[in-house]
Amino acid sequence: VWSSILLAPDLNGDGSPDIISVRYGDCHTYKADGQGDWGRADLVGSYVNDPVVVSVADVIVDGIPDVLFAGYIERTLGLVPMGPFAQVLDQEIPVQIDVGAIRMMVADVNGDGLEDMLQSLEYTPIVAYVSDGTGGFERLVDLDLGPGDAGNFDLGDLDGDGDLDVAGTSPVTGWVNWMANDGQGNFNVQTTLDNFPDPNLVRVGDLNGDGIPDIFFGVGQGLCAFYPGLGGGQFGPYLPFGMGVPGISTAVLADLDVDGDLDVVCGAPGSGRIDWFPNDGGGQFPQRITLEQGLSQLVEVRVADMDGDGLPDVVRSGGAALAWSKALGGGLFQPSETIGQLFDAQNMDIRDIDLDGDLDVVVADNGADRIVLYKNRLDEVGMAEHDRMQARVWPDPVVGGVLHWSGFPDQVVRIVVHDGLGREVLGASSRLGQVSVEGLSSGTYVVRGVDATGTTRAAVSFIVP
Repeated sequence: VWSSILLAPDLNGDGSPDIISVRYGDCHTYKADGQGDWGRADLVGSYVNDPVVVSVADVIVDGIPDVLFAGYIERTLGLVPMGPFAQVLDQEIPVQIDVGAIRMMVADVNGDGLEDMLQSLEYTPIVAYVSDGTGGFERLVDLDLGPGDAGNFDLGDLDGDGDLDVAGTSPVTGWVNWMANDGQGNFNVQTTLDNFPDPNLVRVGDLNGDGIPDIFFGVGQGLCAFYPGLGGGQFGPYLPFGMGVPGISTAVLADLDVDGDLDVVCGAPGSGRIDWFPNDGGGQFPQRITLEQGLSQLVEVRVADMDGDGLPDVVRSGGAALAWSKALGGGLFQPSETIGQLFDAQNMDIRDIDLDGDLDVVVADNGADRIVLYKNRLDEVGMAEHDRMQARVWPDPVVGGVLHWSGFPDQVVRIVVHDGLGREVLGASSRLGQVSVEGLSSGTYVVRGVDATGTTRAAVSFIVP
């Protein structure tokens, strides 16, 4: 059973961000307490068979974010009003859509101040739905980027007229193209830029520093390139800069070397590589730096300052691991270190979840059908975040009130349990191999294994439902 997640705005009005989890047949929210601890999973809806996409927007315009989710099999979009929070279970508002939801983006495309929706759907074009402000959606226009399946797409003001246009790919035809928005949400004019075998990735950003958005794209056979924006919706010939990295399917545009321009970081699951292309400031990428290679599984790459030193670090998810590479400055990075051992790490988000001024990581562990939160506050209990998963605890979440452990180093003589605020709440001899947690309230906890001097040797988190 697999799931996708989204770190949402404040769904229940308590001032803390919440989490939405979508898995086969279900959509859940996890409500935050403002300290990075998460309550039980509240079932928001199980209305759609095989839900695969989810987004959050105030589509009812009551100041409270709402949840939109759609399924790969059924033809219904579920809209769940989130307030009052306790009364949402039977308030799904169905909207007919085409079968096979793949991707969803929410943005105001017709200039009325309301959050509209764009869906990438299998066997159909991208479809734009306009919001009426009361929770209803009307199919506005089909964005025919090419016959067959809709591909990857992104939004940006590509012609400089103040509205959001669409850049996308068509896997069937191999087109990389864009469609201009007339300001009313009509995308009537398609401009095909080129034709490639297997274009599967597109991003919008100013790569050459002229203040005009460019269109970056990736081709599965190993090409990274971008079309430089010339203004007024015109684009120059594409400029290739990355060749011979087959299977590119994830990328982020970010200033990785902190020199004031956007670099490109590409992930290629097919070849198990993460490559960084530094920007020279003018849209030239003369160097390819391999950050990692030999990865057995890779799903997503993100860039964020994980340790608060002002330097962007690289975070990756995929397969059994969630890991990060610390930036050292000058374009140098430490070898990646594991944040957490997971069953099947998929989509992740990086935010300051517990509002303590540093970045935390939340990830969908699809193989275990769970959401795992890694709080970047373990300095309070005497260890770095990336050291926390050298040991194992089970069951996680706890069932039956007893927590078991194994895999702690031989030097460990005592097990200490901390809550989300770093407070010690339990302790036991490491030789026991288990401890009762019946007295703990719902939330995320950390187990530390300490030696005779009190030094932390390993640690791991667990959840009390």
